[in-house]
Amino acid sequence: MHKYLFFLSILMVISLSAISQSNPSEEKVKTMLCHKWKAVSIEVQGEKELPEEDLIITFLIDGTFIDSQEGTKPNKEKWEYNHEKMTITTGDVKKKILTINEHELRLSTNIADEIMIVTLKRVD
Repeated sequence: MHKYLFFLSILMVISLSAISQSNPSEEKVKTMLCHKWKAVSIEVQGEKELPEEDLIITFLIDGTFIDSQEGTKPNKEKWEYNHEKMTITTGDVKKKILTINEHELRLSTNIADEIMIVTLKRVD
């Protein structure tokens, strides 16, 4: 019986450790966000594709969001982050953060009743 309790205790500690590592603090998320990111794949309705043109987005610490596509003038807006919902709002578009780390950012958004998932790699 003691073996099982010991084993269960170890599993609980490991699980809690994994949960705490997978839920970074609000400050950590904002720090990871505030960089320049390049889209490397776009998934719509389960179909994953490479972007046809370079799409670069930049989150600045002052709350400025810069969206630039190849051949167009960069668009500047303000961005807001909701840590409870893990969402970023730029203009009137809400994006859900699926994953974020020092090298990759995956965002999901609903555009025209279609879920689009964009995978971005950090470029700065």
